[in-house]
Amino acid sequence: MNEKSLNWVIGILGVLLGVIVVLVIFHTDSEEYVYEGPGGEYQFVYAKSKGADVYFNYMSVFIEDKEYNIPLRSNPYDLEYIPLDLRARDEILMHGFDKRWMKTTVEFTQKHELANLTNQGSVLGSTQIDLVVGIENGLFGLLTERGFSDVLDDPDYDTITCDDATSTHSVIDFRYGEPSIFVERDNCVVIQGNTKENIMQAADKLVMHLVGAF
Repeated sequence: MNEKSLNWVIGILGVLLGVIVVLVIFHTDSEEYVYEGPGGEYQFVYAKSKGADVYFNYMSVFIEDKEYNIPLRSNPYDLEYIPLDLRARDEILMHGFDKRWMKTTVEFTQKHELANLTNQGSVLGSTQIDLVVGIENGLFGLLTERGFSDVLDDPDYDTITCDDATSTHSVIDFRYGEPSIFVERDNCVVIQGNTKENIMQAADKLVMHLVGAF
């Protein structure tokens, strides 16, 4: 495993540990507010975690009458400027042939240098989405996989591109560029950003889109 691959793994593990701490330790210094967006009204709590000097916007959502609190780094009002293709949710979650069915797997990919170009923002962003769609603590219970979109002579990682997207396996491709979320082809969604902040904002907006807020 080369150094870039190792950084990808270390980044993911570190982020997951940090998010777990945030989720299990009750937050303090909270401030409640309501966001009214395209999907309706959503309750938020802006609060600092007891486990770290980090503030999150905890979004309350109900799925099948069960309440979930999703920690987002971004205020939803700060995400409105990011262009969003409204087809993204279905391309990621829903079976291509029958919208009554869910996909089975979401595959995350990016070029090797993106983590360094965005100061690990692309890793943080993909992990944030994984927490919502994944089978571990996720809302939608899908399998998730990770790879790189450029070819790497590393047996521990697969090469994943939009060409690998199918009716049951969606691909989320993080790329360097102006902040945006768009459908590149059937079952493949691209998230773009060119700084740590705005690529994480784009990931947060996709999360909110997946639960119906955008």
